Amino acid sequence: MENTVELPAEILCEIFHLAQVHVAAEFVDLNLVDDNARLAIAVSQVCQHWRNAALGFAGLWVYIPYQHQHHRRIPQIKEYILRSNGQPLTLFLSFSDEIAPKWTRSTCVSLGKASGSECLPMIDILEEYLDQAEYICIEEPRPRASLVVLYARKHPRLKSLSFRRPSTSSERDCDVFLPAAFYEPFTCLKYLHLDRVSFHPDSVVLASNLNNVSLHVSGLLMYTALAPSSRTLTSLTLGPKVHTRDVPSPSHTVFTALKTLTLVNNTSFLQWLNTPNLKTLELCSYTFRSFVCALSDLRPRQYARTPKLEVLSIHLIENDEKNWVTDNDEWLSALFRMLPTVTTVHWDVHPTRIHVLEAWASALGGVADEEHGVNWAELREVTVKTEEARKALLGALPDTRQDVAGMIKRK
Repeated sequence: MENTVELPAEILCEIFHLAQVHVAAEFVDLNLVDDNARLAIAVSQVCQHWRNAALGFAGLWVYIPYQHQHHRRIPQIKEYILRSNGQPLTLFLSFSDEIAPKWTRSTCVSLGKASGSECLPMIDILEEYLDQAEYICIEEPRPRASLVVLYARKHPRLKSLSFRRPSTSSERDCDVFLPAAFYEPFTCLKYLHLDRVSFHPDSVVLASNLNNVSLHVSGLLMYTALAPSSRTLTSLTLGPKVHTRDVPSPSHTVFTALKTLTLVNNTSFLQWLNTPNLKTLELCSYTFRSFVCALSDLRPRQYARTPKLEVLSIHLIENDEKNWVTDNDEWLSALFRMLPTVTTVHWDVHPTRIHVLEAWASALGGVADEEHGVNWAELREVTVKTEEARKALLGALPDTRQDVAGMIKRK
């Protein structure tokens, strides 16, 4: 231990840096921020030598967690931010319902300082250090004042913004109103995540030029929210409650840059999203009924070019409809017809849905069209989760597609 303590400060700082889990994704959560903040405090308390090294390493102090029950720690939080010496910050801020200010017009004008936000010291910190923040995740029952500060300032360093409501909040989405007369959309923000936080239809457009969007809301006007990023959006995740009530018919907006689309038990978006360059489609946490519904309505559209999809992931869960079956194989026909170029398919199905795998495997021998020949002729890899699923696939393959047997792997 003595040799470790006497290591040069430069080497200690490198060890500290490697010990932290740095942002590897577009969005951050409490665990990542809290664990890294705890590590910074822990290494600074080992001994005086380590403390000197830790205090001199600004990158160690960039993870700042705050939860509403820790309001007495605000002076300490400010001290940690000062130690970061201007390095880009990663913030997780959790506000309580009791101190959320009421929405008023004066709140818009005064950046949240009116209508009781003097009771929100972390709002003041957010405003004070916003120009240093790169990743922000805010958990708030009614995220109004924090949104006001963010949209009024819109500092160009801010790259990732997440808003979510606590699981203890009511099921109904929180509806936020940011008048377009007072605010303009983000233009430098790259990653946006909204969970149960909706915007009033007359609010300002959220952002333009986004790269990655994850939405788990119901009341958002989807088309107007996504259209400003149609040329830059590369990854899109949509939860089950997201709807398409404001989608023009037909849709003339083409999402030319979109490469990855993730749908979470969502039955409507495959029908209208125009994504000619889509490469990866992930269908997550689907019930069998939702899965069939989502695929059965897929039809060729004059205004949309069929994407040359390469990777398809399908996750079917157990649900209350265990015995729900359908004799209609239109979902299979639509799958092969609308996505003819799949090379890799990942199956993750609950044991009660093994019959879906068997139906898919037996249909591989069918002919898609004159151009593509048999269904999914370009298939090169099939992965499954269990040995039961692998055996079911092997048993259902027709004689004409025994080539697929060698592609099946357990993941």
